[in-house]
Amino acid sequence: MVQLVGITKRFDQFVAVDHVSLKIEAGEFLTLLGPSGCGKTTLLRMISGFETPTEGQVLLAGVDVTALPPYLRDVNQVFQSYAIFPHLNVRDNIAFGLKMKKIDGAELKQRVADAVEMVGLAGLEQRKPSQLSGGQRQRVALARALVCRPKVLLLDEPLAALDAKLRRAMQIELKRLQQQVGITFVFVTHDQDEAMVMSDRIAVVNHGKIEQIGSATSIYHRPATRFVADFLGQTNLLAAEIVQQAGDAVQLLLAGEIRLTISAATIPAGAGPLLASIRPEKIRISEAGGERSLRATVEEELFRGPTSQITLKTTRGQSLTAMTANSNSSPVPRRGQSIFFAIEPQDVVLLRD
Repeated sequence: MVQLVGITKRFDQFVAVDHVSLKIEAGEFLTLLGPSGCGKTTLLRMISGFETPTEGQVLLAGVDVTALPPYLRDVNQVFQSYAIFPHLNVRDNIAFGLKMKKIDGAELKQRVADAVEMVGLAGLEQRKPSQLSGGQRQRVALARALVCRPKVLLLDEPLAALDAKLRRAMQIELKRLQQQVGITFVFVTHDQDEAMVMSDRIAVVNHGKIEQIGSATSIYHRPATRFVADFLGQTNLLAAEIVQQAGDAVQLLLAGEIRLTISAATIPAGAGPLLASIRPEKIRISEAGGERSLRATVEEELFRGPTSQITLKTTRGQSLTAMTANSNSSPVPRRGQSIFFAIEPQDVVLLRD
């Protein structure tokens, strides 16, 4: 449905987007994820037509639209600020785009009614934006964009202004809505959790390039670069050294003290120092040591409701972050307590620094 071919965008000497190629399938929910200033919003604006690429092509449904203005592209955009008209009621806000397309009469009424029902605003049609909550205003913006039945809906951090609880509810609602209407969604966010909850695929953007693209599961468990490992969720990044190899079996030394035997096939190609990425929830901690366990001291314990985040200091001074479930049967280790931890080979992802 959307294809970017060698897209580059320069602002004077600054390269905001650097030779990006990307295919987005029809009916897909794809998220552009990255920190502020990484180029994700510029990518979205080139799809919508609000920015023109310095180089490359934008194709929608196989048609080159690179030179077309926004109003000639079959896309719609929802903004972080909602951008709904304060002087119009809910119904007239939603109907605005249809009127611009010269749709009126019974068809306009039916399509507006369907959109109102779809986003759960029935009974609020006569209210002005000032009489609505943040979540309701966001639903108006969505309905106004969807009522025109675009081929692609572009969403630029549309949930950023909502409080945490409403934001979580809207994430689920927005994903349900996308599945219901079957329209291709391209979503921009810097929120990792939001991207993982909602997306069919995530494109992780850094310095104007896509570092990795795939499902949330594949990117989280198998990051391809140090940036992806560190940005999507939390991770421990430890220096890794190959100390011995016999056939396919490779013995690693992590942070100068943790010994593991892994398969040679898991060692990434290329030059540069090796790094081991271990997610906090993969570090197993216990009060009693076992085979391959090492001793550590609890430096800090942060309560996070269903989980606690534990900072460990090993006997050689290496800091590690672990995550443990909170339950009545398993007390959380406390600051200053001496415990043991273990890392399993299958939980280590090796990267090139």
